[in-house]
Amino acid sequence: LDTLHGKFIKRETSDGAIISEDLVSDDEYSDRDDDSEQGDIVELDSHAQRLIPRDVLGIEPGSLADVYINNVGWPADKTPIIHFNSRGLEMDIIRMFEKYYRVETGTMRGFLTSGGTEGNFSSLWWQRDYLRRLSHGERPILLTSNQTHYSIGKAAQQLDIETRYIDTVVTGEIDCEDLQRTLEDISTQEPNRPILMQVNAGTTQTGAIDD
Repeated sequence: LDTLHGKFIKRETSDGAIISEDLVSDDEYSDRDDDSEQGDIVELDSHAQRLIPRDVLGIEPGSLADVYINNVGWPADKTPIIHFNSRGLEMDIIRMFEKYYRVETGTMRGFLTSGGTEGNFSSLWWQRDYLRRLSHGERPILLTSNQTHYSIGKAAQQLDIETRYIDTVVTGEIDCEDLQRTLEDISTQEPNRPILMQVNAGTTQTGAIDD
């Protein structure tokens, strides 16, 4: 896989010959330099051993799922450096959400992540930095229910965010009375520290919604 030139290199013949397939069809990349074929070739060996076998993951060798696609950066940007990326796919999905929520085309922004854990980490990371800037360096306090997904606590540990867990009621929703007491304590004892609130739209164990 040559991400620099947008080439997918695979071994096709029994004698070991390498055949390259150009996966770049966008007009924006049609004016590449003639010498773009030069440089190191990275071969994707479809028979290579993996830590987790492809059949366990349901991956068909040679399919799109078997190829690493670069997902770094803002998906709306168009870069001439790395052609084989997921930005077009990301923008398609963002546009799907625009239609679903019936918002004006081209107004929704966002990122796609590999899953919920990365999404939780990213949101906590960005909000932590935003609140630090807003509060002139004060360390935020994360408030979340004791039924929230464990990835929240792990991400908070990695990001050095102090976490305070709020009790839940018998049906799994956050206990608003305990939340109010916690907020009052913070406002009295640490009035300058910003609050980062994480709520659940369906907990893992009970499907409870923190309304």
